[in-house]
Amino acid sequence: MNILVCGSGVIGSLLIHTLAQNGNEVTVLARGKRREELEKYGLRTKFHGKKEINTDKPRVVGEIPAEHFDLLFSVMQHEQQWNLLKTLGNADCSAIVLVGNNLSDPEMKQQIIEAGGKNVLFGFQGTGGNRCADYTEVLSLHKPSMVLGGLGETIPEEVTRIVNAAFAGTDYEIKWTDDMDAWYKCHAAFVVPVCYLCYAVGCNLRKSTGKQRKMLFDAASSAFKALKKSGCAIRPEGEDAYYQPGAKRAMMSVMMNIMCHTKLGDMAASDHCRHAVSEMEGLAEKMDGIVFNSGVECSAYKALKSSAPSWEELHKIYDK
Repeated sequence: MNILVCGSGVIGSLLIHTLAQNGNEVTVLARGKRREELEKYGLRTKFHGKKEINTDKPRVVGEIPAEHFDLLFSVMQHEQQWNLLKTLGNADCSAIVLVGNNLSDPEMKQQIIEAGGKNVLFGFQGTGGNRCADYTEVLSLHKPSMVLGGLGETIPEEVTRIVNAAFAGTDYEIKWTDDMDAWYKCHAAFVVPVCYLCYAVGCNLRKSTGKQRKMLFDAASSAFKALKKSGCAIRPEGEDAYYQPGAKRAMMSVMMNIMCHTKLGDMAASDHCRHAVSEMEGLAEKMDGIVFNSGVECSAYKALKSSAPSWEELHKIYDK
């Protein structure tokens, strides 16, 4: 398969490594210093907890080539995706996959279609990590995977065949879902409270208290109730049960406590909040609107939001 990947941060690095190791012809769109690093040293990745550093040598370009690609993955922060949509729509490819947090997926799809794109999918790869001096450290709490799908439409069989073939034989799992718009909203119902907690403790979750973590789960529960009241399907089905009182929430609370007191919390949450304030702000504003306009009881959500600095202050602290 001939595959183009736009973006080579933490998430993009794992994706590129997986595709390259599976024998695909991988081209990476990169610019500036990052392009120089990739051309000189290759893509260097290290999995958290392992000593080996993997080196891949994908083709690196500064502009999208005038050739056909079977797949095009755009793996960037939300505001960067917006700036690239028309360029993606002009690309010659069988399908475009926008990867990452997204509560503007219908609008993004429309812009790509208007620019000439045909098959537009959306995905989320559950990967954390950080960029080190000469390699990218990657954390995946489970088997590497991507939740992938459209916005309710039927995906052409040829597109699903291409995607499945690109990852066949790897331990990277493609989890197809019927409604990525609903999935993104349900994901944000937890992610936004997490980001408020991160910012409330200066992006150091080790400083979080048991009371704050309980507030986090209560806030997420309110967000899920607001989504259900708005008519949004819960994806994955039953996901909201992990934030309501009961055995599933107790299990999630234990996991969250472990993450908050180890490097896992840094790599899975704090580091991204620190380096992606604009993306988090966009997600939070949309989720705030859903929650506050729903009429559901949301005192914990409001309290958690109020405990974090303002977005203006956060940009001053973390935008560098």
